[in-house]
Amino acid sequence: MKVIGNAAALAAAVVCALLFAAPASAATCSDYETQAAAQRAADTLDADGDGLYCEALPCPCLKPGQPSRPKEPSRPSKPARPKPKPKAKKRAKAKPLVGRAQIVDAPAPGVYAVEIARTGRSSGLRRRETVRLIGLTPPAAGRCGHKEALAATLDLAFGTEARDSDGDGLVDLAPTNAREVGPLVDVRTDVKVKPVRDLQGRLRAYLDAGHTGTDLGRELIASGWAAAGYGDYTRSQRLLAAQDRAERGSLGAWLLCHADFERPAAERFDGFTACPDGLNPDGSPFEGPGGFIRNIIVAGGDCESAYAAIAAWTPMPRVDMEGPAQERDAATLADGSVCDWVIHRGQDNPAIEVTCRTAAGVTAVAWAAP
Repeated sequence: MKVIGNAAALAAAVVCALLFAAPASAATCSDYETQAAAQRAADTLDADGDGLYCEALPCPCLKPGQPSRPKEPSRPSKPARPKPKPKAKKRAKAKPLVGRAQIVDAPAPGVYAVEIARTGRSSGLRRRETVRLIGLTPPAAGRCGHKEALAATLDLAFGTEARDSDGDGLVDLAPTNAREVGPLVDVRTDVKVKPVRDLQGRLRAYLDAGHTGTDLGRELIASGWAAAGYGDYTRSQRLLAAQDRAERGSLGAWLLCHADFERPAAERFDGFTACPDGLNPDGSPFEGPGGFIRNIIVAGGDCESAYAAIAAWTPMPRVDMEGPAQERDAATLADGSVCDWVIHRGQDNPAIEVTCRTAAGVTAVAWAAP
């Protein structure tokens, strides 16, 4: 029994040695360069039994349960390219409204009623439009030259077909068959003129004769029955040039209304004649229509008598340009002439209008720069 007991003890010792003794082929931590390599091999001693091998080795490291396959070294990322700045959207170039039309009426000076053809018509145009011509100011109702400006507006469109309803010698109505005889015109707005319609809803546009291209607004200014407007619009230079020719020629309201398009109708200068020259400040002649004293007109005599009458007034009396507008002053000259003058501020530059009446019955009127 004792022998058997000793044999059993020896067998148990062998089993324990096999279970707890380190395998003969076990590696040591010094065999690996990194903890991760030792962790993947798992053939070294785990002294504390936490499942981590060779914890003292440098990383890269692995923990129990992590994928044992090493990650490929990451490539250095390329610097991100900066996103291109979005290009600014180009604004669409403004285009004028255009269309071919027929004039069917002229209800006021510088104003036409037109019927626009559907073909080629800009989407912003209506079938029937009332067009107020751009860049001009004709005399308003009740002002000097208003009737004549209306007659000139009708004449440009209908010629001899226009009607004189009151028998005063001036046409004032479109013909009854306007749709048959009304001319074709090209309607064109101006991208510089905004808004495109005035407060009355009228289209602000140019009208050019369909066959000749003649600008009806320029023709009205050139006849002297409208003043060109100052401002930023495409055809300003050509309209101002037309006005300059009308003024130099003393045409239309430049004579009848003495260059004042706001003068009351009752103060018109019927029976006056325009004189071609002006005067210097000392009363000496100035050849041409300019000069310190200009726009000289005369009634009851010739231009020489007008020059003499106005020259006697110069050098002009001291005029208070800061004084009340439209207030007349008067003086009796040594030769018996009576001159009176008034300040006008309705224009861009204030000016003095002087009227001299001589004992011989000559009436001379002129504008003088302050």
